[in-house]
Amino acid sequence: MRTRETLSPRFIEIDSLRFIACALVIIQHGLSYLPQSATQGSPLERIILILSPGWLGVLIFFSISGFVIPSSLKGPRLGSLKTFIKRRFFRLYPPFWTAALIIILLDPKKYAITDLLWRVSMLPVQDRNVFGHSSYFWTLHIELVFYFLVSLLFLLFGRFTYRFFISILIIIAIPYTVWVATVGGRFAPFFDFSQCLPFSMLLMFWGGCCRAVLQEDSLSENPRKKYSRAVKIGLASGILTMLPLHAIYFGVSEWSLWQLHEGSSTILGIFIFLFWAILKPIKPAFLALLGRNTYSTYLLHGAVNLTLPYFLMKVGIMDWPLPSLLILVLVCSFAIGELFYRFVEIPSNSLGRNIK
Repeated sequence: MRTRETLSPRFIEIDSLRFIACALVIIQHGLSYLPQSATQGSPLERIILILSPGWLGVLIFFSISGFVIPSSLKGPRLGSLKTFIKRRFFRLYPPFWTAALIIILLDPKKYAITDLLWRVSMLPVQDRNVFGHSSYFWTLHIELVFYFLVSLLFLLFGRFTYRFFISILIIIAIPYTVWVATVGGRFAPFFDFSQCLPFSMLLMFWGGCCRAVLQEDSLSENPRKKYSRAVKIGLASGILTMLPLHAIYFGVSEWSLWQLHEGSSTILGIFIFLFWAILKPIKPAFLALLGRNTYSTYLLHGAVNLTLPYFLMKVGIMDWPLPSLLILVLVCSFAIGELFYRFVEIPSNSLGRNIK
């Protein structure tokens, strides 16, 4: 397990994991836009449907947010909170507005005027289909809820520690578990927005918990300290995985395939983050370089899904095998994302840093 000494300023392992998460989401969404002649009967299509890479990517994104965001709030409460809000605003909103406008202009008949107000505000909405080709924007709305909660908690308590995060995990997990068992029936965050919101908060606070463990006493090489860190992360992960493991149990005992699928996909996403970023950090520099622009790529991959099939039809390569088409979707998405990152996201971030 890594220590503070190995934590780099850019978090190479986190940047590379962002790339993996973004690529998984693009693969999931790209599948639904590609020609049926390429997808029907393909073994790769069946594998994608079983693994749900989009959900895995979202799980990893939420865990990364919890790992990174709370640590940016430190120092004097009001001053740090003002800086945090200003930088988050310019980090999120101008690129978001620009990407939303591009997607709307590509298919203006898909969107009602009333929906545009939600786009401008980025406020949470329960019906993901409201946003049409940009339905994946619902994840940004959940991120916004997390930013609000973290800001409020920082204003109230002023400091984030492991005990703080583990307390938040327990406070959320217990009523959420009782609600799912008594009212919701079964664990279904991928299909049910009312379950997705609390479970997403659990993921994010779990990510913050992992970061706090790595920071507390992390310079010590004492085996007892290392054992203590492992126990703390294990406890937090145990709280997080109660419901997914419960879903797997019922999926096996009641032969409920969707419960087995939901629980096992969630456990896999948690394990990927835990292994890649915490237990055995993986730091491929090339993936980390691509991982810098994942916000831009994520915002605009819907526009690529809209336009790429049209160009494929025009040039007559609709019958390419599915793996080749998915690689093409990934290459185009990250290429467009890099351009958007350079000319929209970076200037917006610089503006946020320079405004006094």
